[in-house]
Amino acid sequence: MRRLATTNSLEALHYMRGMLQASGLFSKKKILEHKRYVIAGLANSGSINAYKILVTEVKRGFKDSSVASAAQRACEVLKQRLLIK
Repeated sequence: MRRLATTNSLEALHYMRGMLQASGLFSKKKILEHKRYVIAGLANSGSINAYKILVTEVKRGFKDSSVASAAQRACEVLKQRLLIK
């Protein structure tokens, strides 16, 4: 996910946003794991677009508290990285 996020292409970011919004009755653990990977990838990308996606999704809210806290931490880390650049 990290490499995909660093491309900063609209298609990649759209795909990652879709993964963050995914839900399902089956394989819930797998979906949560993918969401954590997406959040980590977006946080490591260092792009403003990734930050905007993370902020939007945090405002929308996550059902799982561990994913929500990971997203909030990623927003803070990415914001600091962007301010330093």
